[in-house]
Amino acid sequence: MLAFAAGQEGDSYILGAGGPNAWDCSSLTQTAMAQIGITAPRTAQAQRDWLAMGNGFRVPLDQAQPGDLFFFDSYLGPHTIGHVGFVWDPATSTSIEAANPAKGVGFFSYSRALDNNIFEIWRLGNIDDNPKAPS
Repeated sequence: MLAFAAGQEGDSYILGAGGPNAWDCSSLTQTAMAQIGITAPRTAQAQRDWLAMGNGFRVPLDQAQPGDLFFFDSYLGPHTIGHVGFVWDPATSTSIEAANPAKGVGFFSYSRALDNNIFEIWRLGNIDDNPKAPS
């Protein structure tokens, strides 16, 4: 996943794009996961909800690992997840992500969002293409 995402460094960010030379945040993570056989939903909010339905688990910031996904609120308002990216190096809070139209795809810092209303880190695990909501 990370090798694929890093291979897109320098590509453009276009909201709604799905590759191969332009991405938005969730199409990059979705396509990167597909490289290792994981079928994930399309949008950042749907990816977070899919993880919460049993395809992953939330981890504390100080336990983040490369390949974890981070989510935060952004252009959709303070109560809705609007962005997703991959943790690249938790020691330096470095991410690989399709950040925005000005920055495109690259290595950035997720520390910019730590004080957002929503900031969550999730780890993939127990993948099921037809997950059931938790009971």
